[in-house]
Amino acid sequence: VSATATMFSAFDACSGSRLATSPDATDLLIHPAATLTYGHTYIVALRNLRDASGHVIGAPRWFERLRDGRSLPASERSQSARYAHIFAVLKHAGVTRHGLYEAWDFTVASRANVTGRLLSIRNAAFARLGDRKLADGKVTGHAPAYTITQTKTIKPQLRAVIGTVQVPCYLVTCGTTATTGFHYSSSNPDARKLATGASHSRRRRMWVMKRGAFTEKTKSSGVSAAQRAKLPGRCRE
Repeated sequence: VSATATMFSAFDACSGSRLATSPDATDLLIHPAATLTYGHTYIVALRNLRDASGHVIGAPRWFERLRDGRSLPASERSQSARYAHIFAVLKHAGVTRHGLYEAWDFTVASRANVTGRLLSIRNAAFARLGDRKLADGKVTGHAPAYTITQTKTIKPQLRAVIGTVQVPCYLVTCGTTATTGFHYSSSNPDARKLATGASHSRRRRMWVMKRGAFTEKTKSSGVSAAQRAKLPGRCRE
């Protein structure tokens, strides 16, 4: 593609100079127009690409050899079976080898691969509190240990409650400044994150909203369970 036919240009807003956007050094980003399915394999095919003069752009040599069934270097022979499958699927979809500039396949990670480890942390943390059936939507068990260190009335209907909550630690090294990675149950690539057994105090700020103004009674003794059940509440970190 000639420089005059470049589809993307970038300029320095201060100097007005154009940044280098040579087609040879410009990446092509392909964004799917639909959500991809977990665990499925997809094939991407580029075909009939033309330059600014309308001439067909030849395929890269490595792909041309695969596409046309030519003899392959030893370093590329391992791709033969993979590309035989790719070309078969494309043919079934009505896309012939002729005119293909390049094609490849990729597999989307499974749902378990994407979310499994974090969900295992969530489930294990709730299980420690006595709730082992999160899917039933019923709150069971007990609250984690906590300590209230400060309360402050912001407005008549808003109070800040500051304190710490004891939570399990899933890092190799725990603490307020810990920067280590997760602690896994084994060296297996699919191993789940495993709590180290240590508990960690996390500082939290809770905003408590109340319909009526806080009275001296509620300030000293808190809101009763009956009153609390009638009040809308919202917590924010």
